[in-house]
Amino acid sequence: MPNISQNQPQSPKTKNRSVRGLIVTMWIVFCAAFAGLFLFLYLVYNGVVGYMPPVEELKNPTDRFASVLYSADGKEIGRYFVGTGNRVYADFDEVSQHVIDALISTEDVRFEEHSGIDMRGLGRVLFKTVLMGNKNAGGGSTLTQQLAK
Repeated sequence: MPNISQNQPQSPKTKNRSVRGLIVTMWIVFCAAFAGLFLFLYLVYNGVVGYMPPVEELKNPTDRFASVLYSADGKEIGRYFVGTGNRVYADFDEVSQHVIDALISTEDVRFEEHSGIDMRGLGRVLFKTVLMGNKNAGGGSTLTQQLAK
């Protein structure tokens, strides 16, 4: 004899309870996620999670370190600075194209091939570090990621 109760649709009251329970659960998850995000931002703002510099310092950073030039054997050749700030800021159009090309070739060879995250580089680091246990596998970060950091 076939089981008839399996083919019968749910009653409207049972259906409304399950929908209402789903909606309540979704609201609880949403509110918990919002509260967690708020708590995280609050902790970052107060320096508990990590240091967050003031907005004024981010807009106008002060660099008070001289540029140090080292020889190939690691000896300091000299320190270079101008004025009291020890740095000279230059606009992008004042920087030589050779300097830009050298930076890209040494730090991020595929700079113009990716959108900021080099998946091939991350895959290489993952493979060498995690699977092969090579601690000196090199970085997987791009110039974009270094700037964001």
